[in-house]
Amino acid sequence: RYGLAERSGQVSVPPAFAAMHAPSGWVAPEDLGELPDAHLVLEHAYGYSGWGRGNLAVAAGGEIVYPTACLCVVASVRAQAPTQRFFAGHTAPVTAVALHPSRGACASAQAGVTPYVCVWDVATSQPLATLRGVHSVGIRAVAFSTDGRLLASLGADVGHSLAVYDWAESLLLARVNAGPEWIAALAWSPDGGLATAGAMHLKYWSLQQQAQAGGAPAQGGLAAGSTLVGRSAALHEMRAPTVFLCVAFTARGACVTGTAHGEVQLWEAGSLARTVRAHPGAVHAICVQGDAVITAGRAPKIGFWSAELDSLGTLNLRAAVDALQDDLGRPLGASAAALSVRAVATDGDRVFVGTRAGEVFQV
Repeated sequence: RYGLAERSGQVSVPPAFAAMHAPSGWVAPEDLGELPDAHLVLEHAYGYSGWGRGNLAVAAGGEIVYPTACLCVVASVRAQAPTQRFFAGHTAPVTAVALHPSRGACASAQAGVTPYVCVWDVATSQPLATLRGVHSVGIRAVAFSTDGRLLASLGADVGHSLAVYDWAESLLLARVNAGPEWIAALAWSPDGGLATAGAMHLKYWSLQQQAQAGGAPAQGGLAAGSTLVGRSAALHEMRAPTVFLCVAFTARGACVTGTAHGEVQLWEAGSLARTVRAHPGAVHAICVQGDAVITAGRAPKIGFWSAELDSLGTLNLRAAVDALQDDLGRPLGASAAALSVRAVATDGDRVFVGTRAGEVFQV
């Protein structure tokens, strides 16, 4: 019944509710007293923001980190009685999370017309840095460099703004528009380069020091005013146009992409080295752990691959979820139609998947 008036920002109140009358016989007390010395403490948050991609991670302590609405949740799943901690530094829905290589710090980004990135300590939920002023509309992805010194963020604006920060100094090093094509993901390579992936878009970026005075020097010889120089992959080597939904790098620097047609591809030095038909539906998530690659997507199947994309096996997620039942024998998981995996994370021993239905499973 209530809504914000367009452009004015004022609240529109129906006439029937405009007048408020005191109850019959009510007498205002002379002294209203003080506010009670009590406050509410959040104990548990239900749900998982499954409409994003790659927004699930495993922290150093074994907890899983994921967003739900405007919160980032750090959930302990090893204990018999699972517990949660929260980072509540956002003012709009959290759209992306990424862990520092040490797995002790997390970067999270949000939607909105003035979005920003927060870097915070996973163990204490205390903020370490806030990065503002680059993006509009929202932030689609964030990622730490492999040495942990730099942080990249990808905007959801028309030009898909791409920014690189020295996050510890809250210093913007470089900014560029990645392109007008729809861009879904980004990832750092071991050699310090970046890749962005989207609709017929796979581009590699290098961060170069600009020869000019000014700007406080950042670690690694970089300074504010550095430039991002991009080059496109050899997309003409593909048999048909496609949409890349996720991207990652292996330990030796090969690029791995997942497509909307269910293919997983290996790229060497910008050229297509191998394509495998991995899933019947779109590939939404890629996770690299050591020499292993894990993929998942719209079809309820998880694929395990070597760094050269040789198959190591598959897991039928539908069968695993159907085996989960409550005390009355009712299924706990989502329906097959909703069992679309949007994120995969692992610590080497356990694999977690986040689904579009807002559920997180350990498999």
